[in-house]
Amino acid sequence: MLDDLLAGQEKSKFILMQDAADGPGRYLLLNWARNLYKRVGKTILVCYERPPQYFTEWLPKDATGRITFIDGNLRVPASSEGGCDILFEKEITEAISGPTCILFDSLTLPILLRQVPQTCAVLHRLITNENVLQVLALIHKDIHDQHTCDLLSSLATSIVDVSPVSLLQHKHNIRHCRVTGKVFKTVESVTYDSELNVKTITPWTSTTDVPASSITGPQVDPLAKLSFNLSLTETEKEARSQVKLPYIKDIETEISSRIIYQPDEADDIDDEDPDEDLDI
Repeated sequence: MLDDLLAGQEKSKFILMQDAADGPGRYLLLNWARNLYKRVGKTILVCYERPPQYFTEWLPKDATGRITFIDGNLRVPASSEGGCDILFEKEITEAISGPTCILFDSLTLPILLRQVPQTCAVLHRLITNENVLQVLALIHKDIHDQHTCDLLSSLATSIVDVSPVSLLQHKHNIRHCRVTGKVFKTVESVTYDSELNVKTITPWTSTTDVPASSITGPQVDPLAKLSFNLSLTETEKEARSQVKLPYIKDIETEISSRIIYQPDEADDIDDEDPDEDLDI
């Protein structure tokens, strides 16, 4: 599922990535930005945690002309008064020309500086823009409360929850809702090379699950360590088998029984109305 979302084969209007400090989702965000600029006419990348130079140094050189970078660190927000567009909605709307994809390297800072419903309202306006093909945003779920994550998840058509396995391997819990309304849930493992490029995407198989046969070992007789004897010898077992229990018939009788039905002369044999003889 994740490779189809990366390649654009599975359509998703708003993709929400959730990570934590021990499992950064920025690796996947970098690969997403590279795939988008190759197949979409224009891509807008809003940078809050990293400057645009961080992405331009990693992306190919020809990506610079097709990706519009908005540096979120250059604006000092007046969040208490709400007088600053911390999400750069005006700049993003003006930069949209033709089919466009929008990426937020992190929504954690805007959410901390303004109310969550305001952030959701801006995202909703961007998602419903007819020229916007896809919006992808990353949040740090270990910073926000569950209510904030649920509000953002209600807007998302795809949710990718990133958790670490090792330095270059992450586990992704994916929930994707298709246009038809059908919801797919899957768990996949993504490995990266030393340059943070996606190396493999495979279904998740836990390496900690060991077959029961390999950990149980040889069976130990629980009666062996008892101070008294509970086992029977062969002679005792044979004598036990010959004991006759009460209330057991040893001889089968030849008497049998049968049921004889004698029809009543007053019976109504008319099949058309079986309740005709009832006096109601």
